[in-house]
Amino acid sequence: MCASPKDLGVLLTCFYLSLEYDAYLVLGHSLLTGDSTFVLLREGAEFYIVDPTSGKRYQATDTYCPLSRIYFIVNQQNVWEQTSRGRIGYISDQLRYALSALEVDACLEANTDRHMDVFNQLFISYRINGFPINLPYTNLSTLVAQVRSTGIHLNSEQKVEFALGVYIKDYPANIYSVWIFLVSLVPKI
Repeated sequence: MCASPKDLGVLLTCFYLSLEYDAYLVLGHSLLTGDSTFVLLREGAEFYIVDPTSGKRYQATDTYCPLSRIYFIVNQQNVWEQTSRGRIGYISDQLRYALSALEVDACLEANTDRHMDVFNQLFISYRINGFPINLPYTNLSTLVAQVRSTGIHLNSEQKVEFALGVYIKDYPANIYSVWIFLVSLVPKI
């Protein structure tokens, strides 16, 4: 008998509930298996995400967790749906496009100011704080540490949204140029 990743999530959630854990079924997108289920556990003030296919437990803020998008969270009393999908995906796509253009301009030593007009139009209804980071790729931990060191995630505004665009340009001899564009957005209204 074989179970899909979705089935395993349901089974594991039921198992945790039978042990009287505060457990939720998460329907979302996994970087490894596509649409899948995970288990969200609350232990005191801490939240953990359990991948039912591997059995690994991640802190909810762990960047290495394969859960990339949440569609629904379900428990015995309620169902919660993620409703803010569209705008952030569009912004991330625009950032990714801008990063590829910035890479070309940087290689040609051209003026990169022309890209600001695009951003000003894109974010006219937001107060924005953001910047590009260009690094050579060494490993994922170095990139994550560099992003965290910016402190952009420490924005305490109540309606803050974040957007991230990543572009990687490969060069001969296994050299990679990584562009990361980080933006925090706060509605002006």
